[in-house]
Amino acid sequence: MVSEAVDALDLSSAEAAFHSQGPGASAYPPKLLLKLLIYGYLRQRFSSRRIREACREDLTFLWLSPLTQPKHSTIAAFRQQHLSV
Repeated sequence: MVSEAVDALDLSSAEAAFHSQGPGASAYPPKLLLKLLIYGYLRQRFSSRRIREACREDLTFLWLSPLTQPKHSTIAAFRQQHLSV
């Protein structure tokens, strides 16, 4: 349900800052990070470190994050950057 709800949202402002080309590792899509945050909050995981841990151990988080494991700092930076949106 979380995945479908986030997919239906217009995240054009967050996606404008998203880039997956150029030097360095590819950025994680904003929808993926938002799905992890929302589902983490629903599961009482408010810490970006606990959300990252869940991406390694919890099947639902694994499914939401297509077997990727964003760093806790990436999750925290996304939350901080889009806190006011």
